[in-house]
Amino acid sequence: LTGAVSYKFNSGGPFVKDVLPRTWEPIDEEQFFVLQLNGPATLASVQEHVWCAAEGMGERVPVRLVDGADRAALLKHQGLDKQAAKAPLAFATLTCNRRLGPDSKVQLVWGEGVATPSGVANRVQKRFDYQVRAPFSAELRCERENAQAACLPIRPLSLVFSAPVPYKLASAVQLKGAGQTLLPQVGEDSQGASGNGKVPAPDALVERIAFAAPLAESAAYTLTLPKNFADAA
Repeated sequence: LTGAVSYKFNSGGPFVKDVLPRTWEPIDEEQFFVLQLNGPATLASVQEHVWCAAEGMGERVPVRLVDGADRAALLKHQGLDKQAAKAPLAFATLTCNRRLGPDSKVQLVWGEGVATPSGVANRVQKRFDYQVRAPFSAELRCERENAQAACLPIRPLSLVFSAPVPYKLASAVQLKGAGQTLLPQVGEDSQGASGNGKVPAPDALVERIAFAAPLAESAAYTLTLPKNFADAA
């Protein structure tokens, strides 16, 4: 055999094998991301060559690396803490360094130039498309004979949240009227059917509450939410 006796090559720079949250999931305005890489990438190159492209912003939004206790909690929550302990540079934890607008589109961009500790740089750009969740809202629902009719007093009222709310906070909502103050029932569906009947833990999250029928006929009710009512996020 004749010819060259040795050849040099490299396997390419760091690329993203997996990203959390998934691209089909709505994200928070201050979302933390976990990027699982095919190998180690230096923090400096990640900081320099990864950015966010946010709708309505004409410039790149740099990323901020998530470290310390926040990184540890994030990785543990995703069940990646043991893997990350063995290869810390193979897991990038970061967030856009600006609060994102609600109900907007954003891209997390893994750019060219992210490098391994030995200096091998990535040459392929990868974009991950996300949708920021809509502003938090709560919708009161009731059954009616028609769209113009009043709520039926023999059916429950439901308050449905666009995002999960801590049970402790949701249970403080009150419905006042006809000389009564009604407290909500948690675990009811929109038809008034009960759930498992168990009282959730104070830190449990709920997506709806209900006020049981019957309600007073021809009466006006006022729904009162506690001060600083917000979702779990």
